[in-house]
Amino acid sequence: MSEDQDKEPWRAELPEDDSFEEERLRRKWEREQEMKETQRERRLREQKRRLRAFVILAFSLAFLIILLAVLTVKVIVPSVRYSKAEKLLENGEYAEAIVAFRNMSGYKDADERLREAIYLQAVKLSGKENVIYETSDTAPWFSITERGELDFDEDRYTGDFHIRIPDVFDGVLVTALSDRIFADRTELLSVEISDCVLQIHDYAFLGCRTLTEVRLPAHLVSIGVSAFEGCTALRSVTFGEEIETVGVSAFAKCKSLEEVTLPRSLKTLGSRAFNSCTELREITVGGEQLETLGAYAFSACDALKMLSFRGTEAEWNAVAEDVSRLGLDDVQIVCRGSEE
Repeated sequence: MSEDQDKEPWRAELPEDDSFEEERLRRKWEREQEMKETQRERRLREQKRRLRAFVILAFSLAFLIILLAVLTVKVIVPSVRYSKAEKLLENGEYAEAIVAFRNMSGYKDADERLREAIYLQAVKLSGKENVIYETSDTAPWFSITERGELDFDEDRYTGDFHIRIPDVFDGVLVTALSDRIFADRTELLSVEISDCVLQIHDYAFLGCRTLTEVRLPAHLVSIGVSAFEGCTALRSVTFGEEIETVGVSAFAKCKSLEEVTLPRSLKTLGSRAFNSCTELREITVGGEQLETLGAYAFSACDALKMLSFRGTEAEWNAVAEDVSRLGLDDVQIVCRGSEE
């Protein structure tokens, strides 16, 4: 037998149960799982990165929005409002400028500009540059609201009851006299009312029996209910040319009044406005702007002989349908039309 015939051919020995293939497949599966896990982790990292980026962006946007809101509230809006207030002041609209600057207290020089606007409005209304200022230190018997409504405390007053109403009190323009400010002050001898006053409220001078003469402010618009009722010594009342409303019983029982001239601006004369003014002999009433004559406006005015109306007969009839209800039964009505 030859040597070649003595050698056995080489061959791999494989398990009969194919465990090698199973191992190969298992390892392949594990590699696939590892790859999937790696991919999943990569995706998670990418998602976290995107989430962080989104959160950062969201916070950045929120911060920018808040910053913009703060800038708008603290800078932009006040700046715009300030510019508008400055424009009002520049255009001579002082009343509106006062409100605008007061609402911006503490911003830039708004407080200083407010004082300027108040001064200029006082000059405009009073017609004089020497504006009358008072404070709680110089006139402790007065107090004032932010809206400019003046009040009086008799217990603190030390004067002789010749009272002067200031144009500006405690830095606030005096534009109104409060309800009952001098009511029943029987010792009140005279009162000088600032031309800055636009309103005299209800019962302001009710029962001031020693008051003899009143010059009402030039720009006064309204007189309240019973404002001068029972001022029995009042002989003279001078009205400004802007009065629109004379309230109910405003001058009732002013038994010393002899003559009254109400301007063309008058729109409303309240009921019983001059009731029981027993010495009233002649009265002149507005004109074409008159809209309302209240019932019994001139009742019990026993001495009244003539009423002059600055308007046409048709205009008079439109507001005075029943003269007896007005207390004008025996009174001569003269309609002057366009004579004045």
